[in-house]
Amino acid sequence: MIDESPVHVGGVKACKKQEIRTGMNLFTNKIIIALGIVSLSLAQSCALIRSDIDETCVAEFADQYPASEESRFVLPWQVGHAYQLTQGNCTFESHSLSNNQHMSFDFKMPIGTPILAADDGRVFIVVDQHRDNIDTGFDEANYIGIEHSGGILTWYLHLTFEGSAVQVDDQVSRGETIGYSGNTGDSSYPHLHFFAQQLIDECRDAEAKTANLALCPQVPMSFSNASPNDAVLKEWVTYKALPNQR
Repeated sequence: MIDESPVHVGGVKACKKQEIRTGMNLFTNKIIIALGIVSLSLAQSCALIRSDIDETCVAEFADQYPASEESRFVLPWQVGHAYQLTQGNCTFESHSLSNNQHMSFDFKMPIGTPILAADDGRVFIVVDQHRDNIDTGFDEANYIGIEHSGGILTWYLHLTFEGSAVQVDDQVSRGETIGYSGNTGDSSYPHLHFFAQQLIDECRDAEAKTANLALCPQVPMSFSNASPNDAVLKEWVTYKALPNQR
């Protein structure tokens, strides 16, 4: 049985659940995706203003970022291209610890920019029916979710209308084009909202073979091909994707 009761995130009943297929070893049949985590992150529109940084959050996670040269992830755009980080980790705005969005990134980029898989994995969800600059509701962002080894999930949000280049169950390689950026959902300018999560016991039910992703923690990310090669990306810095050496 799948629990279809609403999930409240941050006191807001903003959950949309859907049943999807997954190939994960620990629970191979179903995942409950509590999209309240996505909806809530979009409820605070990402504006082009300098963020107020939560230094307590920064200190808590500072030693959890891998060295950039050791990271499994690459920047999710084409080699040779560069985009500005307009909101980084641990802010008091939409990327806050209280929203469980504290390890998220917003990269400003034009609609239609190719988006690449940050690591090898399997596509487990695709939403691409919403229209840029028209569908602006909390639950109207287009997005792709990819499952990676070790129980890591990566999310790529605000994608353009019909902007998916993959389907559910597709196997993708690190650096492969999976879709195109856009301006869908509660977004005040075209950008990519990007983050990773870790599936842990506290957010999954192995016996029921389900997971409530609203409870899964976000993962500190660095990127093996970023220039400058900051382990912790800095707001308002423009990052170029270099050829991956791994």
